Amino acid sequence: MKKVRLHIVKYFLSSITVFLLLFLSNCANEIAPTGGTKDTTPPKLVASYPANETRNFRAKKIVLKFDEFLNYSLNVAQIQVTPEMKPAAKFFVEGKKIFVDLPKSLDSNITYSIMFGNTIKDINEGNPIQDFSFCFSTGDSLDVCVLSGSSISLNDMKPVENVMVGLYPENTDYSKPIYFTNTDKTGSFSLRNIKRGRYVVAAFEDKNMNRVFDRGDGISGFLDSVVVLQDTARDLRLNLFPSTKGKIVESVVPRGNRIDVAFTHPIEKVSVTASPKNEIEYATLNETRDSLFYWYKNTSPDTVELALVINDSTTLLKIKNQSSKDSLRYTKGRGVISIAPLSTIIISTNNPIEKFDPTKVLITEDSTKSIGVGISSIKYEENNLLIGFTKKTGSKYSIVLGDSCIKDLFGHYSKGEVFLFSCPKEMETGNLILKLSEADSSFIIIDIKNEKDETVAKKYLSPLQKQIRIDGLAAGNYSIIGTFDVNKNGYWDSGNFEQKIQPEKKIVLKSTVVIKSGWDIEAEINPKNKTEKLSPAKEKKETTNRR
Repeated sequence: MKKVRLHIVKYFLSSITVFLLLFLSNCANEIAPTGGTKDTTPPKLVASYPANETRNFRAKKIVLKFDEFLNYSLNVAQIQVTPEMKPAAKFFVEGKKIFVDLPKSLDSNITYSIMFGNTIKDINEGNPIQDFSFCFSTGDSLDVCVLSGSSISLNDMKPVENVMVGLYPENTDYSKPIYFTNTDKTGSFSLRNIKRGRYVVAAFEDKNMNRVFDRGDGISGFLDSVVVLQDTARDLRLNLFPSTKGKIVESVVPRGNRIDVAFTHPIEKVSVTASPKNEIEYATLNETRDSLFYWYKNTSPDTVELALVINDSTTLLKIKNQSSKDSLRYTKGRGVISIAPLSTIIISTNNPIEKFDPTKVLITEDSTKSIGVGISSIKYEENNLLIGFTKKTGSKYSIVLGDSCIKDLFGHYSKGEVFLFSCPKEMETGNLILKLSEADSSFIIIDIKNEKDETVAKKYLSPLQKQIRIDGLAAGNYSIIGTFDVNKNGYWDSGNFEQKIQPEKKIVLKSTVVIKSGWDIEAEINPKNKTEKLSPAKEKKETTNRR
């Protein structure tokens, strides 16, 4: 009897299980499938309610349906709605759909654009839809004007990513823009569905994402003239620069006996006062005048306070005193370094040089022939030892700096060191001839940079000069940047965003200059290209082989 009852119970439980499984299978919610081959395809929009580009829009909600399940963590901060809605629209993800809740009322006769960027991704592999957008009009027609262009930092002449570009009304005070977007990895930007009209175009780093220019908040730039939009405006160029007002100190790094202060832009002059007063102090600006190096000897156990007076404005810096101090060491000149025949050899130290003993210097050619170098051929400037002598192509040189050859500002003496240099064969170098294509009254600073973005030559071109020649450049690719030195102070001056003062213009040759062994290479720079154009046309010409 017990066995019969047991069978009945088992049958009853099995029936319930089957029933529950069938019931749950019919009532289950949609879920994203798992497994299978790797998904590399981004989601596709299959329907929208209302439709994209709807006129006389009156809906309170937008529903976007895609062909696959979406990542629920939509990055709302990256979604841009222009013009701005008040209050802001709300975004939700559910399964394959995105829901957009709109404010109760929208402005009349306005075309709104919702730019999702790359925020919409599938749930499995996170494949994003590139630059997805949706637009609608509360009037009878859609605004169709388009504005696009690119941005470049005048500090290094490179594109700038994630800078906000805004369109403002005339006579703007740079409050929130009417239309806005961000630059991509290439520094490019594009705004669509803009209302016809006259606009001021400006850009700045919007670090706190409030779409309002905050004084000293990174780099900024603007176009001199008003943009009149009737259809499409392309290829606008925004030159970005650090403001001369607001934040000027970018970073402060203590390094033993030295404090490095990086500025947001080159400065004309700076005075330094330390508290407590140091027994020894030495301050200098770097070649580009955008960094200050301050060497000191401070016995204080706590902090060093520096007062920097820049452009009649005082900046106070408190730096924790370093317990470890730097002994004297060489920082530049290690390894076998290739040099040009007419170049000056530079060997650098970490601390400023106070005294140098030329009798403890030995220079040999090809490890055998000793070279007599006069005292006048060796000198020191700050923390650099400059050695000049006649070098032969195809030869190798050893420079031996003996013990106690150098004494630094803090009384430390150098240890013996050997430096190796090689002068390439003449056929491994070429020469650059840089010409002015048009007469100009400007003084131009020319920077020649190698593929490592290192400045290998700097020349100053006066208005009376038609060309300059740089000999002995190693074969390779070079970029050329020209700075128009309007105030003739010898370096680039930044602008002022708030006062609408543009920086000194720069131009860069569009293509790299290829220096070939044994050749004179000609390149042309056009002073008339002092505009918002990113780069002027470049002409390169190989002349006859001089051999």
